[in-house]
Amino acid sequence: MVGTTKSPMIRNLVCGLALGCAGVSAAAAATSQAQVSMHCLSLRFEPATAELLGQTYGLEFTTADPQDPANGELTPNGAGSSSHACYYKLYPPDSPDPVLGTFYLNIPDPVDANGDGLADFLEASQAVASTRTSGASEDLLGQHAVQTTWARDAGSSEGMCRLDWLDYGLVFTHRFSALSISRTSIFPRRPWTTSSG
Repeated sequence: MVGTTKSPMIRNLVCGLALGCAGVSAAAAATSQAQVSMHCLSLRFEPATAELLGQTYGLEFTTADPQDPANGELTPNGAGSSSHACYYKLYPPDSPDPVLGTFYLNIPDPVDANGDGLADFLEASQAVASTRTSGASEDLLGQHAVQTTWARDAGSSEGMCRLDWLDYGLVFTHRFSALSISRTSIFPRRPWTTSSG
């Protein structure tokens, strides 16, 4: 038997780490290293406000039930013409209850300048120059045009999104986060053994 492990979960973990192995230096011959990265395709938006005619409006994004507190998530839209979608809660200055609707937004095109297979927009190490995309909102009054301008500095998971709600004349500037986790795991090397019998 070759390289046995006692549990299928451990065997799968070792195989997964081996696939992501970044290489072993001569000085670390007794150990192996694997770089593991996970990137979320959803974005997290902080609430924002906009001023119009001396009045302040609030805006929150959510994928939760609109009656529940907003969770700030903008998620991939698998069934539509936009790349991402979410519900929104618009808080007008003259009402305690929010106006509810849906955003259909497009994140910047999936450019991969470093060729690692991940869109630069989702990778904190890569900068996103100011990029404008179009989208729409939908509420009880119909569909409305939305323009978004995205920017994020290299080395930061946080960026800014300016949302121009053209039909309403409202401009919100949201801080957003592209969530990711990267870790280097070190584990002992085990020589492959064979047994006969």
